[in-house]
This record gives sequence, C-alpha cells and structure tokens, in this order.
Amino acid sequence: MAINFQQVYQQVKQLVSYQRSQQAEIQKRQILAKHWMAEFEPRGDDFAKKLEKARLADAGVRCAAPGGEPVTASFAAKDAPIHATLIAVDGSQILPDRHQAAHFGLINTGAIIFRLGSGSPPDIFTESTLLSPDKLATPSGSPISDAMLGLMRDTEERVLLLTLANSESGADGGVFTFSDGPIELWGKREGEEGQLFEANLRRYLSVLSQLRDLKAVVSGYIDRPGSNLVVRMLEVAMADEQQIAEIKNHHPLDGISDHWIMGEMIKPSQRSAVFTLKSKAELDYTGDLAIHFFYLNVGEYENAPQIARVEIPAWVAKDSQAVEFLHSVLVNQCRMLGAKPFPYVLHRAHETAVVNFEEKKHIEEIFQMEMINQDHGQTIAVRSNKQTAKDGSRRARYGA
Repeated sequence: MAINFQQVYQQVKQLVSYQRSQQAEIQKRQILAKHWMAEFEPRGDDFAKKLEKARLADAGVRCAAPGGEPVTASFAAKDAPIHATLIAVDGSQILPDRHQAAHFGLINTGAIIFRLGSGSPPDIFTESTLLSPDKLATPSGSPISDAMLGLMRDTEERVLLLTLANSESGADGGVFTFSDGPIELWGKREGEEGQLFEANLRRYLSVLSQLRDLKAVVSGYIDRPGSNLVVRMLEVAMADEQQIAEIKNHHPLDGISDHWIMGEMIKPSQRSAVFTLKSKAELDYTGDLAIHFFYLNVGEYENAPQIARVEIPAWVAKDSQAVEFLHSVLVNQCRMLGAKPFPYVLHRAHETAVVNFEEKKHIEEIFQMEMINQDHGQTIAVRSNKQTAKDGSRRARYGA
C-alpha cells in the first residue's frame, strides 16, 4: 500500500473540523461583502484615488475596477446571432523527459470552426510541433521549465487562432474566438526565461493587435474561477488611509471569492457588469488591448450557481453589441453540454488537442525506429536505469 490511509483519515477529520470552525467567521465576511457591494456605487468616485494610493504602497495590487456599468448590475441573455463564425482553440503538450530514450517536447494545438446558421459540419484543425533539444533550453543551455513550455503552447494557440480568423474574415455575423483560460499570458520575467517570456509576449501582443484589426470578438473563458478581483476592489474602496498604506496585509474579506459574490448577484444565464483589470498587466496590454472581464452564471438553478469569468480586450468591451452577442453565444454553447455547462466549441477544441499516453508512446517508438534506421542498427538510445526500473515495477505489480 503506497498511502497510509489511517494517517490520511485522521488528517481529513482535522481539516474538515477546522473548516467548519471557520464557517461562522466566513458568514460574517459574506454579509460584509454584500453590504460593501451595495455601498460601492456612492463611493465610486473615491475608488480611483484610493487605488492609486494603494498601488504606491503595493505595486502588486491586482483587482477589478468599474468598466462603465454599475458594479451591481446584472444582464439577461438576449437572442444569439443567427449567423456567426465561432472559432475555438486549445492546446496540450508533451513534456521532455530525460529518462526516456528520446529527448523531445511537443506542442499539439487543436481548433474547431462552427459556422452558425450554415447547416455545414464544423471544420477541425490540428497542428503538431515537435520541439528539438535546442528549443527546450535557455540560451545558456539550461532546460526550460514546464511553465515555459506551457507559455509556448499558449502562444501557438493564439497564432493558430489568428490564422483561422484571417481565413474567416468578413464572415456573415462576425467572427467570435474562444480560448480556454485568461487572455493575459503568464510567465517568469526574470533571468533567461524572462527573455523567452518577453519574446513570446511580443509575438502574442502582435497577434491580439491583428485580431483587433479583423474586428474579431476575442474572449478567454475561465471555468470556476478562484480569483477575488471584485472582492479586492471592495477591500480597497472601503479602506481608510492607514489601511491603504498597509494594503498588502489588509484582507478583511479573506476567504470570500468573486465566485461566491457573483453567485449571489447574477441569476442563471445572466452576466455581471463589465470590469477592467487593474494590475501590472496594464503596462503590456494597453489601449484597445487592455484586459476587461465579466462574470457569467452558466448554471440552470438559482440555488446552484455555476460561475465563469470571461475575459475580453478593450475593443470588445467598448462594443455593447459584441458583448451582448458574446454573452448569448456562450449561454447557448454551455447549454449544449447539459448539467456540466462548458462552451461546446472549447470542449471540442480540447478533444482535438489532447495528447494521450498511447500517442506519446507511439512518438517515442517512431524516434527509436528512426534512430535505428539512420545508424544502421549500431546505436540504440535507451531509457535511463531509473525509468527502466519503474517500468519493470509496473509490470511486476500489474502483470499476471
């Protein structure tokens, strides 16, 4: 037995007991959060000044800010466009493994195009990029991190998105693009990987600018978000001068998430107000590329909200009809998957992009065969002793 379940059981009991003991305090904070949300609008004029002071005290402050609509507003979904082109993209990767015979990485990007109202089947696209050892290393030769490979995957997703959006430019009803996750790219900004991040970021911002020029409705969909952007906005707005000066450690609504507060505010199929994102990202995503977002309740029942965050760039946020159509399209897409709502186009893109274990194994076998062919059988790469031992233990454990 690999896990001591007796120890785990005792720890689970302690953890559940602790969480229940915290429930009364959480409920007090929930009441306070609802009260502050209702009070925000009258104090909205002071928020910008307080946020400026808070960012002087802590440059890392990350929160929402009003985007032009009342922060407590909710909006019902209207009729979706009859004709529109939906393009969704997703990606997966094979991480390099020095214990395997072949040292490589792979980025697999999948996309799908739905043409609403056309009656035609969707078009499916897959692009597979094998990464050689030099692409998996920093300029000094150190291996890149798994996070950097993920960043490279995110960039390739957006490049494919642009290619497909270009091919559909001028489509009846407009082009709507969807990616799984935030619009903002994440990565290390220090050291050699910081240089790689900056290169990917410049490429990505160029892609966003070209999507803007195509007038595409760009969105990033975050399922069950754990962020507290709106909650942090309330903490800043209601802080006094001393608390603003110590904003980094000022968390009176600790334990309250946007998911909870939006579940209290927006009913099934409704969206929240559009907010702007205030963070260091503003230095990169400027003008029409500035990041905005709204929350969307994709659930069916009022007592069981299912909240998603939808990120959009400024050029979409400023177009009320684009926001309205995006809202209605996402509601319809989520309904297609029934009790587990998620945009159908993104689900299909994920199915197209995902790389399973057997496919990874097959690529390794192709490497082995090609090594044998080119070396005329003289040199055969082998797995490390550690990997060989692992593989052997699996066979011993699960074999005959």
